[in-house]
Amino acid sequence: MKRISRRRFLKTGFAGAGMAALSPSIVSAASPDQRENIIYRTLGRTGLKVPVVSFGVMRSDNAGLCKAAYEKGITLFDTAYGYQGGNNETMLGNLFKNYPRNSFILATKVKPTTDREGRPNDQTSPEEFLDRERTKPMNTTAAIKWVLSNSDVTTTIPGMTNFDHLELNIPILTDIKLTDQEKNDLVAAREEAGLFCSGCRQCVSSCPHNLPIQDLMRAYMYAYGYSNPSMAKILLGELEISDNPCSSCNACTVRCPSNFHVKEKIADILRLVKVPSEFLA
Repeated sequence: MKRISRRRFLKTGFAGAGMAALSPSIVSAASPDQRENIIYRTLGRTGLKVPVVSFGVMRSDNAGLCKAAYEKGITLFDTAYGYQGGNNETMLGNLFKNYPRNSFILATKVKPTTDREGRPNDQTSPEEFLDRERTKPMNTTAAIKWVLSNSDVTTTIPGMTNFDHLELNIPILTDIKLTDQEKNDLVAAREEAGLFCSGCRQCVSSCPHNLPIQDLMRAYMYAYGYSNPSMAKILLGELEISDNPCSSCNACTVRCPSNFHVKEKIADILRLVKVPSEFLA
């Protein structure tokens, strides 16, 4: 079967290989009336109109799920060259090759040509760690609606890996108003430390080892928030931290504005350094 190069993918949004079909009995397409009610915003200065909910495809390998999202009115799909070893782009290109090119938008990414400090370098290229903390309930619909309450936010890109995720997010396409219960859930969630570091760097100066705390917290998020310990291990390898530097500190002097237990999280995530990569695939 004919394959299309990545260069061709970037120019046209297409890539090669076969296509998975989705039974109409699983999920129905949006009706004309539903599509009329979808909320669109303009993407920066591009002039592109996109729905307020898009599709983060990083962990999805189901073309049928992406097809269902498209038929429900989602038109922007976010992928990257490195997702699933390049197969993520291929899956999307394969799915959309028979659709009108102006009916969807593919956003893809490549590794930047800089090191972690923004400088060019010579190496630039184009079950214990599963989400333990996901036992804490989180009203994701409320979170997305809260983000969209900022009119400067064009679209949200939640990751979706199954049809339950899709069905949960589809109603937001036409209704971004927070209910009273959703507001209450957001207020309650403010007391939780959560998984997502804002990258404010306020903690860095208080660390005697000058650790890249924001990057370590990002690795923690990959492992527990994304359920992707392989990505976390790759990041830890880039940071070149081979052991737990916090072990020499009797008390942690770092204070996180988001109430992260920094020392505990660093000790936890650095256990991945000693786990063979093949165990994390």
